[in-house]
Amino acid sequence: MTARFFRATDQSGSAYRQLSDCSGRIATLLEKPEIHSQFAFLACLDDLLGAVYSLFHAVHHSYASRPEILKQPDISAVLLRAKDMNRCEVRTDGKWTAGYYFNGALFRLASVYHRALQIVVGTQGERFEVLLRKTRVWFKSCQGSDWATPALRKVSDEVNGLKHSPQGIFTGRNVAFEDAVQATEELLALLETFQATGRKPICDPAREERIAAIEHVVYEYANLMSAAFHSLRGPAPMRTHSDDAFLLGYRKLGDFLMLDIRRYGDEIIALDYLPMGAVRSWNLPIWEDTWRKPMNKQLTHIAYARIRQPKPWDHRKWVPGLEAEFREAWSSFWTTVSDTDFMAEYRRQLHHCQKKEGFSEIKL
Repeated sequence: MTARFFRATDQSGSAYRQLSDCSGRIATLLEKPEIHSQFAFLACLDDLLGAVYSLFHAVHHSYASRPEILKQPDISAVLLRAKDMNRCEVRTDGKWTAGYYFNGALFRLASVYHRALQIVVGTQGERFEVLLRKTRVWFKSCQGSDWATPALRKVSDEVNGLKHSPQGIFTGRNVAFEDAVQATEELLALLETFQATGRKPICDPAREERIAAIEHVVYEYANLMSAAFHSLRGPAPMRTHSDDAFLLGYRKLGDFLMLDIRRYGDEIIALDYLPMGAVRSWNLPIWEDTWRKPMNKQLTHIAYARIRQPKPWDHRKWVPGLEAEFREAWSSFWTTVSDTDFMAEYRRQLHHCQKKEGFSEIKL
């Protein structure tokens, strides 16, 4: 099927040019190979492009701002649309269609706004105001200037009204088309700075805390390798206990290696130890694609999913592959760490674990 396009008209040329520029900036970001493993960043760009797409359609359908309250003719038009759709007749032009696309753009912009703050700050567990304050500090440290967001504030307030107030925007819009375009540009300024500065998010732990945390990371790693060893070689029923320990440890350390941001604000993650701009070169495909989701129910919950979506576990089949892929990822991670203090503490803690009773036969 041949793709269908519409083109700008003379009357909407200025708006189209602004949206074209925004689209080009998003394309430039998407062309950067280093972001292809940053799924949260890519998801933001996808939704931001969707907002620009909706704004294109709003202009195409002759969007006009409506700062005043809805009147009876407006309500009659809504009733007419409802009756049309009841007959499966869906109109694809007009002011209502333009407003539909504009509202969709606002929702996407507000969503990317919040998620972009989480990516920059590196946590999901903090209030919006805290995320915004930390992001402003980070941006100024990178650019030497404040991150101005007057349009994003208007968009966020409008969407909160759409979501939470009983009347929605019945009494009129407070965001003009120009505000939505400016909000897009404000988001792009943040995302472009983040991409240029490096993929490592800003984080709270001090350097001393990161060094102290290595003891706990290596402790979990040693226990994981011990559990794998005894799962394959230990006697029953100790094998079953080792399986549980192996899977629980894999889940903890899998998150350590693979998380880009802290879900709850205080997780220790591998990105804490990487140099600025480093790209994650490792993956855990067997765990991520096959076992992480089912083990959430089969290991940490006693759930009916064990009956409704059972996934048989055979330690002889799965432990060798999971252990091998983890060792490879673990090695790739520490190879990327260049800080001499981090590496010295890692080697010290690894040597300490290797000397513990029962670990002499286990390769760490």
